[in-house]
Parts: sequence; C-alpha cells; structure tokens
Amino acid sequence: MARRLATLSVRSYTASMTSLAQRLAWRDVLSIFSDMKQQEVPMDAFCYSVVSSACDKASRWAQALEVFREGLEATAPSNANFSTAISACGRASDWPSALGLFQQLEDFELGADAGVCNACMSACSRGSAWPWALRLFDEMKAQGPRPTNITFGAASSACERGLQWRAAIKILYALRKERRVDPTTALICFNTALSACEKALQWPVALGMFQDLRREFRPNTTTFSATLAAASRGQLWPTCLDLMGQMHSEQVEVTTVTYNRTISSCQLPGAWVVALQLLEDARRSELQLNLMSYTSTISALAGSAQWQRSLSLFFGLRDQQLTPDVVSYNAAMDACKSSPEASCWALRIFELLKEEAEARTNAVSVNTAADACGRGSYREGARHHEGFRV
Repeated sequence: MARRLATLSVRSYTASMTSLAQRLAWRDVLSIFSDMKQQEVPMDAFCYSVVSSACDKASRWAQALEVFREGLEATAPSNANFSTAISACGRASDWPSALGLFQQLEDFELGADAGVCNACMSACSRGSAWPWALRLFDEMKAQGPRPTNITFGAASSACERGLQWRAAIKILYALRKERRVDPTTALICFNTALSACEKALQWPVALGMFQDLRREFRPNTTTFSATLAAASRGQLWPTCLDLMGQMHSEQVEVTTVTYNRTISSCQLPGAWVVALQLLEDARRSELQLNLMSYTSTISALAGSAQWQRSLSLFFGLRDQQLTPDVVSYNAAMDACKSSPEASCWALRIFELLKEEAEARTNAVSVNTAADACGRGSYREGARHHEGFRV
C-alpha cells in the first residue's frame, strides 16, 4: 500500500513538473524536485529526464547535467536521460562532453536510438565538430537506427559548417527519396545546401540548384538570402535584383539582410547607381538599416571612383546612430585611391581611425592609406605610414 501511494506521489509530482516545464517555469520545476528529495520520494528515470529537460530548455545547461548525473546514481537511466544531457552539452557548445556521454551508453547496456543520435549530431555540429556528425550520420544509414527528419537537418547543418557542399547536396537528394518527408525539414536542408555552396565559393552551383529545385520547395526569406549571397559572390547584381523581384511577387519578407546582400553585389564599376538606389529604397521601406548597409554602399561607390559620395555616406554614419568599424574606414579610404585630389582625405580618415576607440587599424588600413597617398601629392604621408606597425 505504501509503495502504491509512493508511486502515485511520483506520478503526481512528475505530472506537475511536466506541465511547468512546458511553460519554461524551470525554477518551479527545481523547487518541486528539491521537495521530492527532501521527502525522500522515490524517483524514476522519467522524473530525472523531465527536470533535466526543463533546465536544458531554460539554457541552464550546468544544472541539466547535474540533474542527469544525480539520476545516474539513483536509478537506471534511459535513452531519454542521455538525449537530454547530450542536448544540454550541445547547447553549451561542449561537443567533447556530448561525445563522451554518447560513448557511455554501452556502459548502461543502452543502444543508441534516433533521439540520442540526433542530439549528438546536433551537439557536434554546433561545436564545429562536423566530421563526427557526418560520421554518425553515415553509421545510422548503414547500421541504424533509421534516420529521421531531424537527423537529415542536423547532418545538413554539419555540412554547412564544414563547407562540405557536395555532402550537403547529397543529403538533400537523399532526403527527397524518403517516403515521409517533413516539408519544413526539406526546406531547411535546401537552405543549408545553398548556404554551404555559397560559403565554399561554389556560387554557380548554388544558383543552378536554386533554379532546378525552387519549384519543388516553397522558398522563404532564408532561401532567398542564401541565394542572394551566392549571386553577390559572383557580383551578379542583375540576378540579385531579379531575386528581390521574385520575393516581392511571391510575398516573401524582404529584410535588411536582403538589401545588404544585393548592395554587396554592386561592387563592379558602373553599378554604384544601383547600390545607391537600393539604399534609398531600403530607407523608404522603413527597415532598420545597419552598418553593413552603408559600408557595402560605400564600397560600391569606391569601386566606381565615386569618392565624394563615398565620403558623404561615411561622414554621415554617426547621423544614423551608427559607429563606423575598421571595414567602414577601409572602404572610405579605398574610395580615395581613385583621385589624386582625394589622397589628403585618405590620410585624414586614417588618422581618425587611429583615434577611434571602437575600431583598430589593420594591414588593409595601412596599405590602403599608403596607396591612396602614394597616388596623389601626399607622398610624404605615404612615407610617414611606411614604418607603421599594426
């Protein structure tokens, strides 16, 4: 009878904690957990899993792992316990500990299920240990457990971080052959494959894949942003403008990132008019522009020898409540290389950069300032900076 009452008590406590955990009330969960220990209420593996999961979701990773370790000493753990603990390690970017826990499964005579494998893959991906994530993915395909939608998403993310664009595309096409494919997961894998190609400088592949598969998926803002980044790599501003037009026609949200990447594609001579028009359009749209918006425009103007306009934007940054960084300074100095009469401005901007508390000069700063001075009548200034060390 006493044992039955104790069982009912555990269930009651666990039900309450589960409800609180769903509302992210982790402090209340820990309070009940503490009461249970004080009253010596016997707890099972599920109870520990609920408490650990509540801490994990609240970003209290150290406490999640502490509860997990308590559970190891008190009761026989389940896959759910390990999955939660590994997930906590992943969110804390502690992939070595995640792998360590994964390897402990055999010590407790547990076979890794899809949930544990997915948690470990995600942890490795977040911690930049992408080779381990892909290795586990290959093992799941060969030996089981059968990969789930989450598995494909985690593997695709690992490919993006590792710039493994061929593997990312392979995973995407493998997912398309699955019988039960979650549309959200499929779109995530499509987006990460595009991004992996762009980051690996394979922008033609990304653009081709977008054209081939866009009808199969429903592109969202992330899809277009990844494709815009690829087109920007190739300085294909007409393509970027076309993509933005598609976003408007398909009622896909256009963001500051959308404009920034399109402006970044306008670095070739003659495209500065397009960059300025995009910046003006972004202003009229009432988007919250950032430093990248203006720095990219300054660079586009510099590429077309529009140094006066570049300097006008640069010196107007603080009016926009923006503090220029070293990239902004370098872009403004680069614009001054286009005309001998602008060389004095390059030196002036370099001096301002040295006085800037929130930005530090780098090798690009020194070389750009010296080059601009050397092209004009400020050769003395170039010699002055010749001995400067970053």
